[in-house]
Amino acid sequence: MRSLSRLPLDDDLVDRVFTFLPTFDALQAFLLSSKSIYQVYMRYPESIVRNVAYNVAGPALPQAMHLVEYRRKLEDARNQDDETKSVDLPEESTTVKRISTDAAHQLARIAKAATELEDLFSRIHKDRCSRTSSLTTLESWRFRCAVYRIMLFSAHFGPRFAYLEDDETDPEDSTDKDEDLLQQCIAFLDEMLDPELLEIRAVMLFFSELVNYIKVLGHSEPGQGVASRGFALMVGPEAILESFLTQSTGPLQEADTYTPENVPATLHSGFLEEPLTALLQKRRIPIPPSNETWQALLREIKGENDQCERCQSVCGMALYNEHNWDLLQGIMRPHEVAGLLKGRLRLAQSAIDLVNRLNTNTTVDKIISEIFDEIKSAEDATERTHWLCFSCVCEFASGYLHYWLHETRRKGCPSLLSFSSFVSLLTSARATRG
Repeated sequence: MRSLSRLPLDDDLVDRVFTFLPTFDALQAFLLSSKSIYQVYMRYPESIVRNVAYNVAGPALPQAMHLVEYRRKLEDARNQDDETKSVDLPEESTTVKRISTDAAHQLARIAKAATELEDLFSRIHKDRCSRTSSLTTLESWRFRCAVYRIMLFSAHFGPRFAYLEDDETDPEDSTDKDEDLLQQCIAFLDEMLDPELLEIRAVMLFFSELVNYIKVLGHSEPGQGVASRGFALMVGPEAILESFLTQSTGPLQEADTYTPENVPATLHSGFLEEPLTALLQKRRIPIPPSNETWQALLREIKGENDQCERCQSVCGMALYNEHNWDLLQGIMRPHEVAGLLKGRLRLAQSAIDLVNRLNTNTTVDKIISEIFDEIKSAEDATERTHWLCFSCVCEFASGYLHYWLHETRRKGCPSLLSFSSFVSLLTSARATRG
């Protein structure tokens, strides 16, 4: 088409450039770069915004906009002091209507969370060598659809909804209330196809893994509380992600004013899992064994049959080297690191205190890296690039951890031990070496 602007390009070519913009920020910057470009935009505003939205959210754009639309209605209800339960779920559509500026901002936020969750999922279950997603387009679509649907489920049936329902019901009617909520949850999930239910289940179990990481990273004790799987799912995937990234249960605590004590225990203990399992049983869909869980999302897992390079055990994705040592932080608690000390050092309170305190300032991956850099003996053939199973990583670290303690103190680490305790520590270390 002949250019109607002052640009030395046809308007159709400029419009084509719009379709490749990866974010709404890029769109805004492009519009501000030239009045002529803005004139082209004004001829096709809705289609251009939809194209950029697709670049932001990917093929799961309809599911993402379904969530955005619900959150908009929820916010409107809050502004009108309306009840959350009065906000009906919009029907999921395969088409995307006009996207407002506010909707675009909300879409960008949830798409960013979905991208970061996908990167984590890919790294843990698809390709341990890459920190960004290695999922195919189809795998990514499956994963993100499930993520957005769980976000919607959490927003609709989460803490505020459960709290209001609990507040409005007499204690003697609690059983009926719980059953009613369960049936509502099942009705929501019943709109999904069989494969979609298994995809949701797989992503739910992935979130459960992240919650377990958070418990270790945040030094929380196992059991109920904000780091329990059910309550974390009620608060939502975005808070789970933020807690994982900050290595703290804080985002789960701060995401909503409602605590587990405000929510019926029968609800948050089996949130999502209970209605999902009930529906799978109703449809007679076999629940996959643990070793087949991720097949609902992935067609291929890189290194699925890889062996430990130390003991030759087939461990697949459960192997570690310098690419993913940081994931060990979510597996080993500080006292478990102290338990790797050999001989009498394992029982020395001074050594245990040292490891515990250092773990507030350093991390397991840094300790292992420092062992390789400065302490590992020349006779040890183990390399940073070798993929080791968890047991062999522990065995390797155990052989050098007392030397690492010695070097840390020698380099002038902030005093964590009295002089007499340090002398005792060195004596024990020498006895262990002998």
